[in-house]
Amino acid sequence: MKNIGVFVLKIIIASAAISWGIKAIGPRLPIPATNAAALAIVLLPAVAVSVFLGWKTGRSG
Repeated sequence: MKNIGVFVLKIIIASAAISWGIKAIGPRLPIPATNAAALAIVLLPAVAVSVFLGWKTGRSG
């Protein structure tokens, strides 16, 4: 049970750090307010995860 508590605590700390980074550093980034930029920001995480998982699957199989 201790391991689950540590894992949840790590997730909460990582989430808080990401939230702080977006709030503090995000507005300073020179990202243009265009449809293409919004689409890239929304799709990039999903594409990155799918590429990583595909690469992992290819290596293990």
